[in-house]
This record gives sequence, C-alpha cells and structure tokens, in this order.
Amino acid sequence: MKTAVLFSGQGAQHVGMGLSIYQNVESARAYWDRADEILGFSLKEIAFNGPEARLTDTSVCQPALYVHGYSLFKTLEVMGKLGDLRAALGLSLGELTALAVAGVFD
Repeated sequence: MKTAVLFSGQGAQHVGMGLSIYQNVESARAYWDRADEILGFSLKEIAFNGPEARLTDTSVCQPALYVHGYSLFKTLEVMGKLGDLRAALGLSLGELTALAVAGVFD
C-alpha cells in the first residue's frame, strides 16, 4: 500500500503528548533525552506533565512537536508500519519534521 505521513504544526500540542512512546520505546526515549540535553531544559517534563501554558509557548511547543513527530515516525519505520512510503508532508512547523524524515538534514 502506498503511504504518506503528515506532521502537525503548532497548535496540535497537548500535555501528555509523547509520554506513552517515551515509556515504551527505547529509541524514542533517546530522542526526547537528547532534546533535553541540546535545549538545556527538560522538554519532556513540560510535554508530559505541563503546565499547558508553558507547553503552548513557541520555544517549547515547536521542539516538542518536532521530537514527538520524529520519534513516532522512526518507531513506525523500525516496526515496518509505513508501507510503501511515498510522501512526507507537514503543516507549518510540521514541514521541518517532514524534511527531516525525508533525509534533507544531516
């Protein structure tokens, strides 16, 4: 089956996003942990536990959505769930995640 993925943009964030995959998938956990190291604050703490007002701040929600989308994609890829992937698209910020999974960034 031909498959496409669509990554969400700012406004799709919600407290608790990414928590289940963080708890259950080691590779996803590594992406969130690395993001914390790079950003110098606990992105996962805010994404998983809030407060919502902090998560909606652009400097938090954009990296959170990126890491969430990327780690979920990579998990699906490893599981062989993406079928015949033909396109990666994104809404606003999601365009960056789509470019990343397409291999545009090194």
